[in-house]
Amino acid sequence: EAVLLLREHKDAFTALTEAMAANKPLGECVEAIEGALGGLDPLPAVARAEERRRDGTFDTPTTSLQTEGPPPSLLLEDIEKQIAEKRAKLDEIKTQEEDLKAQMRSLDEESVASDPDAKVVWDKAETQRFMDTLLKASRKRKAAEKSGKSKGGD
Repeated sequence: EAVLLLREHKDAFTALTEAMAANKPLGECVEAIEGALGGLDPLPAVARAEERRRDGTFDTPTTSLQTEGPPPSLLLEDIEKQIAEKRAKLDEIKTQEEDLKAQMRSLDEESVASDPDAKVVWDKAETQRFMDTLLKASRKRKAAEKSGKSKGGD
């Protein structure tokens, strides 16, 4: 197909090679091509593609960037399915989170009810500080694992 395009657009190719031989900038090279193609409407490649579409023989051209495998529409369906599965999993996790929060509230209420004079040890701020500390420790551990350092090998 490349040879066919070069044959059909010999004037544009010649204009481009002359512009390149003269060390013209990219913009001027493009202008040389466009100037040589100016009178063609539609371009032969576009006309052939339209003819194939009308005949029902149009086939998507393959490029070196395309890989073997299912067409993009099937890949899109797979991705959409994965997204739906992940959304369902996220909803499940959110439900579990709400259940755990409800259990924690229930436990807090039970501890206060069993001993109204007792001070609640874990308020929200303390819980948040504890979770932040756990998160930082987890991040440090993961960073150490990634860098190949062991926790005790400093």
